[in-house]
Amino acid sequence: MVEITPRLSIGQAAERTGLSVHALRFYENEDLFLTPVRRGAGGRRVYSENDVAWLTVCIILRASDMPVPVLRRYAALVRAGAGNEEERLALMREHEARVTGRIGRLTESLDLIRFKAAVYEDSVAVLDALGVERAHLVGMSLGGMLVQLTVADRPERVLSATLIGTGALSSVPYERPDGTRIPAEELPGASPALLELWSRPVEDHGPETELERRVEHWRALGGDRIPFDASCAREQERRIIAHTGHHHAGTAHARADASGMDRTEALAQTEVPTLVISASAEPVYPPPHAHHIAQAVRGARLVEIPGMGHALPREVHAPLAAAILEHTGRTDQTGRADRTGRADRTGWADRTG
Repeated sequence: MVEITPRLSIGQAAERTGLSVHALRFYENEDLFLTPVRRGAGGRRVYSENDVAWLTVCIILRASDMPVPVLRRYAALVRAGAGNEEERLALMREHEARVTGRIGRLTESLDLIRFKAAVYEDSVAVLDALGVERAHLVGMSLGGMLVQLTVADRPERVLSATLIGTGALSSVPYERPDGTRIPAEELPGASPALLELWSRPVEDHGPETELERRVEHWRALGGDRIPFDASCAREQERRIIAHTGHHHAGTAHARADASGMDRTEALAQTEVPTLVISASAEPVYPPPHAHHIAQAVRGARLVEIPGMGHALPREVHAPLAAAILEHTGRTDQTGRADRTGRADRTGWADRTG
């Protein structure tokens, strides 16, 4: 660099670089300058334009999380002059790899944030697009969580809610019939068979292999009570692949999580008439998850569909439709429910089947 006579005070250098005077002293104490900081009249620090230019480089490298020892080594190499370019290149390539990895992780985080924001907004956006002010919402699995979010955050848009095969967005403990209480986080998780299936890496071996993987997934989701119709599941997935235009496995469920979705207080105070479907063979949110939701959501009703798992085979269509229609029929267009038979916090139950 061409030497320029120092002319900036520490305050001016701080203003030019955006660093505090304490940070400028830190850079000096850590030997990060290319040349010693000079002193003017009265021993005050003075900086050159070269110092400011070099500090700008250092600021960018630190913003990219370059460790101070690595930056110090880089400064020493630059200070030493020509002849060590290969070492400087190696140092920068190593840091490039770290930054690239961090960008990848941040991109994944941003994708998840955007996904969750879209989930929060999705149901209301659909209602707006259709010109519907209020609606009866039915949600299964992740959709059940979406319905709970809408009930909690936008209850004025909901006439009634039906929750199927999902978990409560609530930290309220589950109370057993004998009065003992279980923390929400200690309720049973997905079945071992599903966990084993989900643990397998999903590799692309073509559409037919992916099709069979999905059929086996539906077999596990359906539970062990109702006979599994593989041909029906296969044809359904063929239609899905044709509709989407590709056979690649979806990633939405793998990237979703419940962090920031707790709505304990809002669900405990809601006036939205809510039906909870209890599926006796549910493998993703096994009993007593449905009963827990009925306790966590104010006034919820609980209806059991015997043999139902985390799927909708034709055997459950009639009883499930009857339960939903009976529930929505209790509610007028103002969202008020006929309170006859409505649940208390312990979850009043019907049995359909």
